Amino acid sequence: MRGLAIVTMIAYHFCFDLTWYRWADWPMLDDIRWIAWRSSIVTAFLFVAGVSLALRDDRERGRGTTGWLEPSFVRRWSQVAGAASLVTIGSMLLFPASFIYFGVLHFVAVAWLLCRRAPRLGAGSIALGVLAIVVGTTIATPAFDPRWIDWIGFAAQKPLTEDYVPLFPWLGVLLIGCGAGAWWAGRNFRTTPLLSHAWRATPAWLRRLLCGMGRRSLTIYLLHQPVLLGVMGVVRQVT
Repeated sequence: MRGLAIVTMIAYHFCFDLTWYRWADWPMLDDIRWIAWRSSIVTAFLFVAGVSLALRDDRERGRGTTGWLEPSFVRRWSQVAGAASLVTIGSMLLFPASFIYFGVLHFVAVAWLLCRRAPRLGAGSIALGVLAIVVGTTIATPAFDPRWIDWIGFAAQKPLTEDYVPLFPWLGVLLIGCGAGAWWAGRNFRTTPLLSHAWRATPAWLRRLLCGMGRRSLTIYLLHQPVLLGVMGVVRQVT
């Protein structure tokens, strides 16, 4: 799932970069179809992030680990938080007026801390997730418009930034992923016959590619846009 999300993200950003270099004139920020595509990609990433948190919690419980700051979790969280900082710095250089200060990685870093033990709620995590989505999509007030607080998600006006993933309603997607991951772990990671058949029918090279991309998602996330923009910039100079 994470590998597929990576592929669709690269495709979306490829289209975005075409508009950035004015090779295409697509209303990606205004057309509901483009917005829906972007939202589906974010949803996939955050759902899988919640499932991953549940699988990590299942492994920790199997080892008898109870500490909130388990070393492997701290290491992975530090990687995500550090990558979020790099995104902010890089976007400041490229988009000084609309740099990214609370995008996907910033959200994941905060949400992982907030939802560290949410998988242990089981179905309760899914219920909380649905509630978070409902609250996040119905409450909007100018009191949350200032930048220092708009990352919570109740702002009346969307801030000027290249990537904006506030806690609400997106926390709900991650919580649902936590509940789904806990349910899957409780089933000993069994899957449905349909999914098993579809996976076996997928060419081996494609399975390896998607799994490899999924395992290296953070690296690909950080590097794909500089590579796309750089290659397009070279093409533009020589044509």
